[in-house]
Amino acid sequence: MKRKKLLIIGTGLAACQLARYLFMDYQITMITKGKLTHGNSVKAQGGVACVVETNDHLDSHIHDTLIAGGFHNDVEQVQKLIAGAQSVINDLIDSGFSFDRSGRRYHLGKEGAHQYRRILHAGGDQTGRRLIKHYHHLLKGHVTIIENQTVIDLMTVAGRCVGVRTVNQKLKRQEYIADVVVLATGGYAGIFENHSNHPLLMGDGIALGYRAGANVKDLEFIQFHPTLASIKGRPFLISEAVRGEGAVLVNGQGERLLDNYPLKDLSSRDVVSQALYQVQLNGEEIYLDITPVKQFDQRFPQISGLLKRHALDLSQGLIPVQPGAHFTMGGLQVDANHETAVNGLFAVGEVAATGVHGANRLASNSLLEALVFGKDLAEVLKGRKPIEKPQKIICEPVNPLTQTRSLSIAALKRYNERYLGVIRYEKELLHYQKILNQYPMTKQASIYHPEKSLDDYQSEQLLLVSHLVLSAALSRRNSLGAHQIRRQEAEQAVKG
Repeated sequence: MKRKKLLIIGTGLAACQLARYLFMDYQITMITKGKLTHGNSVKAQGGVACVVETNDHLDSHIHDTLIAGGFHNDVEQVQKLIAGAQSVINDLIDSGFSFDRSGRRYHLGKEGAHQYRRILHAGGDQTGRRLIKHYHHLLKGHVTIIENQTVIDLMTVAGRCVGVRTVNQKLKRQEYIADVVVLATGGYAGIFENHSNHPLLMGDGIALGYRAGANVKDLEFIQFHPTLASIKGRPFLISEAVRGEGAVLVNGQGERLLDNYPLKDLSSRDVVSQALYQVQLNGEEIYLDITPVKQFDQRFPQISGLLKRHALDLSQGLIPVQPGAHFTMGGLQVDANHETAVNGLFAVGEVAATGVHGANRLASNSLLEALVFGKDLAEVLKGRKPIEKPQKIICEPVNPLTQTRSLSIAALKRYNERYLGVIRYEKELLHYQKILNQYPMTKQASIYHPEKSLDDYQSEQLLLVSHLVLSAALSRRNSLGAHQIRRQEAEQAVKG
């Protein structure tokens, strides 16, 4: 029996988990705009949250997730996530993956807003890198990987997604037809100047799905991680696990910055980032004091290597840090089966708005989401009945006059950093709206143009995502979780 065709856009952990459980049932093609390892999953430092110790329990993990999410979470999705954790961890171990341990006892990390130590990690702070390497080994020879092709459009016929259009680095156009298309493209934190994401990732999946008819949800909720190393050029992440091992946030005088908060340096990310933002407004420097961390180089080899590579002086045990965009809770709205409003188009991982993270994600629930929901979607697709393919796919003709002008990638990131950051001000958002309205959003039928460069395609996707995030930020007039909005009077009070 001929296997159905499955297109997965993305090669991160959610994509790999899905492919792992389906390569016997589907002929799978995975498409990535860069190299196979160009993604966010490989950069993940913390680990996978899972109840392991006998003094911990599932209800506690659920409670911590809801508290961090400002109770904006979909409770059923949270329960599914936490309940599925042990199963996917056991599957990983059975497939040969190893988490850090001493004898039969796992080394469990502690991170912000968790009541217990429950973070499984591998290679100290190299969990993402080791997971992706493991999955590439599992998938080798079972799936087709297409690198360096950017998906510019989703192909739909009668309301059903039937494939994708891509361009390669030489701008050659290509079309791929499939029975099922899954977007696993990651989030949109890369729309900012200062972020922890891979530089290629700027929310393409959001733009692609929206143009095809998918709905978006909760785009205003963008998590700013409190500790990105503050260096010239693009900053990089300093895992929350470092604070879990005793590091603390201090100012230039060595004074602790979070002592007045109930959970101190292990408060939830939205709380810590907002506190540090106020410190920045006062013109103070922020440091992560790692002197309390025992054997820092051994526990965090990846971070230690990055710091040395950037020649940061750690003789005083102080790492200069700043908040930066890290993770996005919103995305394409999906149902309980991970399907968007477009028939045959699914979304999994950070690109999907399942409601599991609410208004702010709990630390180390992201890799868990990829594992649990990737497996869950695989079960859905295994039971999916074949849908009759259209006899002929008719592509709309390209009109050379439909090419639109857009802002540059750098300009859009600069604007997003200024207007859509940790604290938003209503009057400034309205001003930004006037700026963006000068640049119309490209419609689906006009996305391809023979004279466009890769940057042109990317800037159009980025422009659309920026429009959508701004609209969401303006629509939610009250602060919640990672979305903090102020009236102009409040802004003047803070700045004054």
